[in-house]
Amino acid sequence: MATYSLELKEKLVRKMMPPHSERIAELSAQYGISRATLYNWRNQYRAKGHIVPNRKTSADKWDAKTKLAVVIKTAAMNHAERAEYCRANGLYVEQLDEWREAFEAMGQEPDIKSKRALSNRVLRDHNLQHYRGRSKPPQKPSLPVSLHASCPNQVRSWDITFLPSSIRGRFYRLYMVMDIYSRYIVGWEVHLRESAQHASELIEKASIRQGIHSEQLVLHADNGSPIFPKINY
Repeated sequence: MATYSLELKEKLVRKMMPPHSERIAELSAQYGISRATLYNWRNQYRAKGHIVPNRKTSADKWDAKTKLAVVIKTAAMNHAERAEYCRANGLYVEQLDEWREAFEAMGQEPDIKSKRALSNRVLRDHNLQHYRGRSKPPQKPSLPVSLHASCPNQVRSWDITFLPSSIRGRFYRLYMVMDIYSRYIVGWEVHLRESAQHASELIEKASIRQGIHSEQLVLHADNGSPIFPKINY
């Protein structure tokens, strides 16, 4: 199958576009490319919102779909931009006004959805359709993983909770590790503050006491910096 460069593809499609509006049969004979390929290229550019008429005719004889695409594309332009667009595509501003009035009379006025699609295409053409804020772009959260245990010492869960003290407003931190199969508390300690070092030492001592190696144990926890201790055993 023959392959063609993107530059050649864009060049030929632009020849199909106004003001050239060259026929596909002529381009096929001139460049030795099948008509089916050229039709496919034309349809691809049409899907992106480009104006590619069906045949080499005057603008007034374009099909309704092409006219509607022109009306939608120029809807958000000011007078100077519309005039420049018309000069580049061999049109008249009066033709755009006539087409728009005709579509309004038919109840086919470009809706907000069509205008939004046009805005997205313009942003994409200028490489502006991406996150441009100072903060990090939003990320899709990963789905939670289900953990199952068929016997003890396979999956353990641990967390930190607050314990009230005799002083109002002051709390101790209870560190606790539990086997999710047997519900047996394999280790616990009370500290004055949250620390990844305390968590690491507790989990390591509980595993050594049970004769468990880190490679054979799955440890479940919530998020947070103390919740991700470095375990060496």
